[in-house]
Amino acid sequence: KATVSVLYWVGLMGILNHTGRWCVLLCLATGANAAGGVKLWQLGADVDANPITVFTMFTFTVMLTIIIETIKHKTEHNTHDVHRKMALGAIYSELMMVGVVSFMLILAAELGITDITVKKPGCHPTDSTGNSTGSGSATAGSAGSGSGDPCIIGFNLLMFEYAHLVLFFMGITYGIFIQVSFWQRDRMVRQINEIQMTTLSETCGFSYVVPSLFSIVGIGVCDSSGWARCLLTLRAAMVLQLKDQIKNVCRTEEVLIEETLAIMKGQPPPPMRASPDKALEAFDLSRFAHIAIAEVLVELLHVPPVVWLAIVAMSATNLIHKFGLSLPVTVVIFAFLGPLLAISLLFRMAKQLQEIVKRAVGHPDICSHEYVNAIGSRDPVVVPKNIGHDGQMWAAGEEAPWDTLDGCCDDDSMFNALDPNDPGSLEVQLQVVVFACCFFVGQI
Repeated sequence: KATVSVLYWVGLMGILNHTGRWCVLLCLATGANAAGGVKLWQLGADVDANPITVFTMFTFTVMLTIIIETIKHKTEHNTHDVHRKMALGAIYSELMMVGVVSFMLILAAELGITDITVKKPGCHPTDSTGNSTGSGSATAGSAGSGSGDPCIIGFNLLMFEYAHLVLFFMGITYGIFIQVSFWQRDRMVRQINEIQMTTLSETCGFSYVVPSLFSIVGIGVCDSSGWARCLLTLRAAMVLQLKDQIKNVCRTEEVLIEETLAIMKGQPPPPMRASPDKALEAFDLSRFAHIAIAEVLVELLHVPPVVWLAIVAMSATNLIHKFGLSLPVTVVIFAFLGPLLAISLLFRMAKQLQEIVKRAVGHPDICSHEYVNAIGSRDPVVVPKNIGHDGQMWAAGEEAPWDTLDGCCDDDSMFNALDPNDPGSLEVQLQVVVFACCFFVGQI
């Protein structure tokens, strides 16, 4: 009686605002059945009868929170890379979003908002075959279709928790993937730094050979120097294409502005830079890759709606087991979809990089701005005529090596994310591929 009186007066005193309306709704809500058949809004008697158990649960929850907070702060304290800190923040926000969605849906189920049922088209109550999709049996703790009718589809709290758990495991796997990618970035940066210590002429030898796709991917057994030629040619092409911007960031005024901003933000001062007349030779591809790859990895953590729609499409693979295959077999079969997409995307990116290198190497000044610390011959590289024409046209003012990668769809098109030739669409395609792998890992 006391509880009812308190709820009544809270609802009555707040009836003029939204809080009062929600209180009245909570009082009148029938609620969803929990795992034990008890409704969440009807636990008052159990709470009164088990004070020690309630206290123990509160203590356990607080201790678990403290442990997680301690691990979180220790991880942040030992993370010094600013991009890794940004990645951790993005991971926390995405996981928090999953938790908020779970809370809102459970609350909606308790309030009866999700009590919506849909009858399957062409289904008859006598047809009980294939009833494995959880249309809402009473024992499953459903909030929508508790009648157990196989022809009725409704909100099922237990099946929702299954889907929520799969997405949570997907998020955890995606966070692990990002951290592993940061480790691979550091390894790649060290490799690039070693490669650029040798000149392009010294690496190529007598004549330039276009790197093969396998050598760019990293499995060049017969062409071990192909990756080195690719990186050195890419660096030289970037210097020629961005020479004005590189010189501009080395001006004294730009350096003073960045140093002032670093002091105001309490950040370390920017590293020393060469003078504008020596900026092209001082361009460090490894430092550029260190920052560029980190920025891409942070951007990959911000998931656009089109990627979430792709996850919905991937979850539709569960429907195939209705045709006779068991759900575990279906999941294992489609789990290979992510790796196959990844291999396809990897070779397509390697093909684009090979195209850039092939169109750039014929430029007459391709070896004019070798890295300042590089050792070896600085003579012009010998380029065969059959692959040097595009570079010569570039030097004459024609298309740059990157201009051919504009794609086949308009940038404003709704299908631009599917464009296989647009580098700007690679970010979304990478997210879809990685999420495909992580989704099936979460299901398994």
